[in-house]
Amino acid sequence: ADSSYRKRAGLEAGLVDELFQRFYFAQGNEPDAVSANLPKCKSKKSRVEAFRLLVELCTDCEENRERLLSLLLPMQEQAKVVEGFEYDPEKFVKSPLGFVGLKNQQATCYMNSLLQQFFMIPQFRNSVLLAEDQAEDKDDSLLYQLQKMFTYLTMSDKMAYDGIPFCRAYKDEFGNPVDVRIQQDAQEFFNVFTDRIEFSLKPTPFKHLLKDVFGGRILYEMICGHCSAVRERPEDFSCVSVEVKGKGTMQESLKSFVSSETLSGVYCDTCGQKSDTRRRTVIDELPPTLIFHLKRFELNFETFQHEKVNERLEFPHEIDVEPFTTEGIHRAEAVEAHKEDEKIEVPEQFSRHDPDYYKYELVGIVVHQGTSQSGHYYSFIRVRDRDPDRDDKNTTDGKGTWLEFNDSQIRPFETSRIPAECYGDEASSSATTVTSTYDTWSWSDVSAAARKKSAYMLVYERTNRDYIPDARAHQLPDLPETADSNTATTEETADPNEPTVEDTPMDPEEETADINSETADSEETTSKNPKRNDLAGPP
Repeated sequence: ADSSYRKRAGLEAGLVDELFQRFYFAQGNEPDAVSANLPKCKSKKSRVEAFRLLVELCTDCEENRERLLSLLLPMQEQAKVVEGFEYDPEKFVKSPLGFVGLKNQQATCYMNSLLQQFFMIPQFRNSVLLAEDQAEDKDDSLLYQLQKMFTYLTMSDKMAYDGIPFCRAYKDEFGNPVDVRIQQDAQEFFNVFTDRIEFSLKPTPFKHLLKDVFGGRILYEMICGHCSAVRERPEDFSCVSVEVKGKGTMQESLKSFVSSETLSGVYCDTCGQKSDTRRRTVIDELPPTLIFHLKRFELNFETFQHEKVNERLEFPHEIDVEPFTTEGIHRAEAVEAHKEDEKIEVPEQFSRHDPDYYKYELVGIVVHQGTSQSGHYYSFIRVRDRDPDRDDKNTTDGKGTWLEFNDSQIRPFETSRIPAECYGDEASSSATTVTSTYDTWSWSDVSAAARKKSAYMLVYERTNRDYIPDARAHQLPDLPETADSNTATTEETADPNEPTVEDTPMDPEEETADINSETADSEETTSKNPKRNDLAGPP
């Protein structure tokens, strides 16, 4: 283009001012900038293109250069001097992958890894955002702080959200803010957190959210050896704990979970006889999101120390849990009994639920790296598309993109690396525990133990989405279209007294992690609405 065209476009049409003030250098803290979600160019790619356009407009055009200098010089005078070394603004902006991380407050990786898993479950995320918090003190409301966190994870342009307000609202068993310096168990956090959120949602239309998403039911069965009468006791669950040691595969772990043990001399009310009775646990009802807890930590009764089980445990990307349910187990027993007595009828397969009810696919992995005394948690999560019409069309395999959520860092993850990253050590069982390495006082041994990583929790979702009960599972709530003013250069404080979903979120000022609470025990008490989530077997 010639200089006259550049002048007409740059000055007369105002393209230089538009690019500079709205697309490139808008500070984002004026009211009009907030409502317009400025600056428009936030990613590295878009800013490079905007800069190239400015250079092109100023090439061989004195008028455009003078106008650009008149805009640039006053801003240069207002610029603050950057303190410290190796300052890189890109370290503070949202990942180009489109997701926001969570800052590690010192030892809160166990929180961050699971909160990202919760956020990436569409039904849970959207229902939490739509719920109306009834608490008067928003600063002390766990539900409100979770809503605030989810809003920032949805709309912020910063690299990571500072979860200090959430940590202050999440109390320990003494009613104090949780001590962010103390590492806790991720599965224990899952149990306590879900109980407390369920209690907070009771006054809202989403009071059954936790049951709708994670809630299943097991049966504790007592089978009389004399008359074969079956006594059942149902119990709800939201997380299934399975053994790792000596199993090798998830199938073997589930077989162990539903296996029976024999009790001698148990009285039967049906036949009035004492006999050998089989006791076992079976899965009766399945949730849309099925979470497995792999029992990687166990107590050594000789040393009375907790040890980490680093044995290899393989788990599938797709799993059919029908053989471990009430329907599957009873039918398998009927088939065996029919071989002995043809009069025994065999129930039709899938007479209670169709095959899709039992089929799940892997969508999330919580990984623990380290030992039983110290370590680090992070998550691998499959992106579930927010638009049901797209059906993950951004991928060639239709299974969605996998990402690593490691506190503030978010990186792509290839599923081909799951065996190396998540299955655990392939060493023999005699070398799986790591406490023995400390007896040698060899730093090299300790370092090797600290590097061992393995899956700790697995998140599966039912393959057939028709079984997700809430129609809003795939819909984002009606958030303000221009509410994303959370640029890397804006330091605004969100009003904690206004509803998170209905108001425009702004980036909070840097908050100091001054949480001096009592040391939190490794086992936390549940809320006013306790229930047993960890199903390690019969009580």
